[in-house]
Amino acid sequence: MLKRIVQLFFLVIGGALGIYLIPKIINVLDIGAVPLLEGSYVRAIIGAIILFLTTFWLVDYIVQLIKHIEEALVKAPVADVLFGTLGLISGLIVAYLILIPIREFTIPVISTVLQVFFTLLLGYLGFQVGFKKRNELLGLFTLPQRGGKKKNNSENEEVEVEAEKSTTHWKILDTSVIIDGRIADICQTKFL
Repeated sequence: MLKRIVQLFFLVIGGALGIYLIPKIINVLDIGAVPLLEGSYVRAIIGAIILFLTTFWLVDYIVQLIKHIEEALVKAPVADVLFGTLGLISGLIVAYLILIPIREFTIPVISTVLQVFFTLLLGYLGFQVGFKKRNELLGLFTLPQRGGKKKNNSENEEVEVEAEKSTTHWKILDTSVIIDGRIADICQTKFL
């Protein structure tokens, strides 16, 4: 089924290219008027057949690539896919905003190349940032938890953190004791 979809895609693209390019090719070759190629349906059929035959060997590789990507996405955790997609969307939005002044260039080839370049680059960077920074982004949306496990950044090992008690016991201390620092040692021994 997927192979048929890819072949249909090539047929549609070939038809569109046939409608657009065959008149330009006739003008460049200076053949003159060809009555058979005047109709857009005929040009679409010729373009579809040409592209289908030239890319017939490519269809199997594209199907394998799509299946490989599908397997990788199915195996990936939902959070990875979600944050990667959000990063991709953010990158494409930034690319769109950057491309607004670039579209005003009077040189059409440079404008088109820059648009494609910035769209691909910023889309890729957005996906990578969203995918690799998912834990930090997830931390923005979650509340800090009491107790549980906390990651120690210096050694990258998990350390148990005791849950805070719901009742707080106030202690009155003299400033000289606080400055002296011995009270901190006593608190660490859980004597107080």
